[in-house]
Amino acid sequence: MKYLKNTLKVKVIYRDWPGQASLPYLLTDRYHFQMVLLGKINALFVYPKGEMEPISTIKKHLALLTKSASVPVVLILNKCTARQRKALLDSNIAFVVENRQIYLPFMGVLLQEVFSPEHTTGRSLLPSAQMLLFYYIYSRVQELPMSNISDKLQLSAMSISRAVKQMEETGLLSTYKIGVNKIITSTFYGRELYQKSEAFLRSPVKKQGYLDRISIDQAYKAGLTALSEYSMLNPPRVNTFALEKLPDTTMQLEQSLTDADTQQCVQLWTYNPQILARNGCVDVLSLHQSLKNETDERIQGELEELLEKFWEDYHGKGI
Repeated sequence: MKYLKNTLKVKVIYRDWPGQASLPYLLTDRYHFQMVLLGKINALFVYPKGEMEPISTIKKHLALLTKSASVPVVLILNKCTARQRKALLDSNIAFVVENRQIYLPFMGVLLQEVFSPEHTTGRSLLPSAQMLLFYYIYSRVQELPMSNISDKLQLSAMSISRAVKQMEETGLLSTYKIGVNKIITSTFYGRELYQKSEAFLRSPVKKQGYLDRISIDQAYKAGLTALSEYSMLNPPRVNTFALEKLPDTTMQLEQSLTDADTQQCVQLWTYNPQILARNGCVDVLSLHQSLKNETDERIQGELEELLEKFWEDYHGKGI
């Protein structure tokens, strides 16, 4: 990285780091590593393989790496928004954005230049496209025939066509034909595909409120209720359920909770949670999107462990 050498005016020497061989899959799957001599100071450079993860997650990962390497750890990024930069600075995380920014507190260096803009290279996915992407991931295949997808996702052929077109525009999925049959495929798989799609994904929750418990017969556990089913998190006093729409047009969601003993929280989703639901709970990836902006570190910790367990099972690396 000539940027560091030219900016800091010190010798910069890169070499492989043997210590990565003893790291857990949690880290080696998400990062590349290099040991770097900056003048007279050794540091471990950490390169994320996908999109930048939540700061709470990064802090945990870098703490593990600092303990393992016994040298300062520096996060190396291709881009960084003003919001991400503030979070990194507030957390005192050393980082470099090539040709833009350097923050190396162990060297007393803070150089600010320009920020990357917030992601604007595409709009968020249509609900049908997000559901299609998740369905493709859950299918655990590289090639998925489009036939019958409309029935399985309970969407019209036109909605499926629009969803596929948008996914092709993002470069995450592509299609080809075998005779008259159209096949959906991707150059990415599993965790990598999900991480690369993060910038386009949004919470499926469009509205949330409260109803009496007896008002709804069939719904799917969502929010913290679902997370408590998937993890060690204690269940909330007021359960949360997801629906695409209320079963009765006369029903109205109350904006505030008036009685925790008789009411439940209801989320209305942009797509039908039933399609991807498992064992009475909304699916893991949709749940992650609905909770990823929660600020409670305990919730984020359980959510991170849930995702990690999911991907380990998905890729056959554990449990």
